[in-house]
Amino acid sequence: IQKQASTASLNMDTLKVAFQDMKLAMDDISQFRQKALPQMAQAVLQMDKLTEEAKHTIEKMDKGNQGQKAST
Repeated sequence: IQKQASTASLNMDTLKVAFQDMKLAMDDISQFRQKALPQMAQAVLQMDKLTEEAKHTIEKMDKGNQGQKAST
């Protein structure tokens, strides 16, 4: 029973490797976020510009449609 109890404990080397792997994964996530955030910000700015251009186009079309209704 004592022999079984002593072998049932965690292997310290395995535990160390698991913690090292976890730290590496966390570091990878951190690096990804640092690289991704500026790219996401740029994409948002581009979408804002496209949205503004579309808004102006729609406004021009609306003005043209109002002019046609007034002349009929």
